[in-house]
Amino acid sequence: MANPTITSLLSRINSPDLLEKLGTLTSSELNSLLMEVLRQDAATLAPSDLLRAYQSNRFVAPSSVSSLRFAKAEVEILELAATRGFDALELSPLAPIGSCSAIALANQNKIVSALRGTEVVADATNLLALESSIRRKASAFDDTCLNLCTVHRHVRAQSIEGKGLTPHFKIFCAVTSGRDSGSLAFEKSALLTHLQFYRTYFIDALKLKGITVVIKALSNADRDLQISSALYEHVKNNLQDIPLSLIEVPLDEHRYYRHTRFSLNIDHNGQQLNLGDGGFVDWGEKLTSNSKERMFTSGIGLELLLKLQAGLI
Repeated sequence: MANPTITSLLSRINSPDLLEKLGTLTSSELNSLLMEVLRQDAATLAPSDLLRAYQSNRFVAPSSVSSLRFAKAEVEILELAATRGFDALELSPLAPIGSCSAIALANQNKIVSALRGTEVVADATNLLALESSIRRKASAFDDTCLNLCTVHRHVRAQSIEGKGLTPHFKIFCAVTSGRDSGSLAFEKSALLTHLQFYRTYFIDALKLKGITVVIKALSNADRDLQISSALYEHVKNNLQDIPLSLIEVPLDEHRYYRHTRFSLNIDHNGQQLNLGDGGFVDWGEKLTSNSKERMFTSGIGLELLLKLQAGLI
């Protein structure tokens, strides 16, 4: 379907074949062209223009949470993650272009695309997946599971509505990758590792009340439902002091994940507020071209949590 905005622009500059012509350029040539356009645009800006842009552009306003509060929270959660076998990484603020749309099927229009073959990080789990895949290939896909995590500021281009919610925000992300060894061994271990960590963080460390976990079976085939049920039973038998439930949800609404995902919620003024989620993805297989590779990702809204604690939401 044609984009009416693009169609109108092409008509206005009387060049209906401009997109086709630009499509013939190499990435390097297109970058050079766009950089020159942006350079010329920036050269016209006065200091007063810059100040107005800072005041009006929703992407550039600072967070309402103090930097000191973030620093303390990041150290706390990353140190706890280290005790659970997660290796913490400090990621780049940029990712390769297509990091979300190529493997996670996100619309590129929801991403802040940049120059030089990059985009602003919209989901750090995708970068962790890339790093995991490189390390897994280097290990010749051995039997040792790899656990990586980070705290990263994300930027999302789509409209975000709600009190205290902004286009950029910090999230704690974690990825576990490893080899399929049969009998759902990887799946059981990865899911339980992540959920036990979140239970320890929210209940033992932060002393939060009203935390619940929902295991979601993506309804596609009987075998997928059997997998989700088996994983639910494994978690129920090994995860203590946290309410757990299993529900079936339509696969078409959750294509980001494979067969099983989870949501972690907290009771907020009588309503269930989602603090994080996770699930199994096929990114390891796609990135390494190894059908035996398995991957589990999860993330929690660290900034959302801090805003809740401060009464900003």
